[in-house]
Amino acid sequence: MSHKTMNAGRSLRFLMDKHDISCEKLGEDLKVSATTVSLLRKKTLMSGKNIVSLSDYFGVSCADFIKEGEE
Repeated sequence: MSHKTMNAGRSLRFLMDKHDISCEKLGEDLKVSATTVSLLRKKTLMSGKNIVSLSDYFGVSCADFIKEGEE
C-alpha cells in the first residue's frame, strides 16, 4: 500500500491554474491580499478554515481539494 502526502499549496496552485485565476483575483474575491494567496500557494499544510473557503470558492468538496495536492 502506498502512502500519499497531502500538499495544500499544490492543490491551490492546481485549481488556480485549472480555472485561470491569478493571486490578485483570488485575493480580491476572498478579501485577502495577493501576498496572502501567494503564501498559501507555498504552504504544505493549511487550516481547515482555509481549505473550506478555498473548496467553496472552486466548487469542489474538501476531499477533492485535498486529493488535488496528493503526491
